[in-house]
Amino acid sequence: AMLIESLLGVIALIAVASIAEGGVIPSGTPQDIFATAIASFLSKLHIPADLAFTLISLSVSAFALTSLDSVARVGRLTWQELFLDAEDDKEGAVIPTWKKVLTNSWIATLVVLIPSFALMKIGYAKIWPLFGSANQLLAVLALSAVAVFLKKTDKDNKMMFFPMFF
Repeated sequence: AMLIESLLGVIALIAVASIAEGGVIPSGTPQDIFATAIASFLSKLHIPADLAFTLISLSVSAFALTSLDSVARVGRLTWQELFLDAEDDKEGAVIPTWKKVLTNSWIATLVVLIPSFALMKIGYAKIWPLFGSANQLLAVLALSAVAVFLKKTDKDNKMMFFPMFF
């Protein structure tokens, strides 16, 4: 996911670099402007602009939808795990009614999606930097774990240090 995110970042840089032809910013939705800029760039590589626009638009929507789906599922599972114990998974375990309600798949999904919808409506931009920094910290943890693993297995781990610090 981090590699795809970085690829999307590079593509966004290309789009920004080619966005304003002649100093005029194009009109339209951000998705249309992004897809148009990438299609314009890819047309220089002899890829038909209409095809490139369609594929980039499809990629952006697929990226957004799969991200939203993944977030909803992980949020639901996390919510359910907050209330379930190891004993609850045993056969014949008696689970209290309140636990059954809170861990119901439909209820848990609503518990995750309703606050998400509220954040979207009232201004997610205020907390968006927090999500970005959390993602970067997770990347550092993953790179650190790989560096330790490589060191413990007597392999070269120096290639992990540069991206870990940036």
